Amino acid sequence: MKQDLRFLAWLSALPALLLLLAWLVEHVLGWLPCTLCVEIRFFLLLVLLLSPLVLVRRVLVRRVTLLLVQLLYCGAVLANIRLLLLEYGVLEAQTCSPFPFYSVLFPHPWDVPEFLQGQAICGEDIHRIFSLDFSVYTLLALLGCQLVTLYLSRRSV
Repeated sequence: MKQDLRFLAWLSALPALLLLLAWLVEHVLGWLPCTLCVEIRFFLLLVLLLSPLVLVRRVLVRRVTLLLVQLLYCGAVLANIRLLLLEYGVLEAQTCSPFPFYSVLFPHPWDVPEFLQGQAICGEDIHRIFSLDFSVYTLLALLGCQLVTLYLSRRSV
């Protein structure tokens, strides 16, 4: 049980830390998120919400949870790669809205929660830290979270 709690702490702490950093970057530095950045936050929030299921004693539930967590991290990494491709001009930014189901969930645009609203245009507001795009650091952090989760998953199941 002690190992399970330690694993849950890691599994919950990683996306929580990234979400906290995203909040700080937005509200302290004033860097507005684009819709792909919001999609990445959405994936991290789902990982955070799923993480308590690793405490379930049934091996099948635990394995399915860890598989879903890995898939959610893959989704976040793919969204970040798309953002990098937009920033470097490989893809054209016609629209970067990642949520086609917005119109189903929220029929009126003013119903969309602020957490899911991107204010910046994808690939246009490029912020740099030490001459690297901020989205490169985000990609490295997401890949790190995915690798740590994969390593811990192999040890716990």
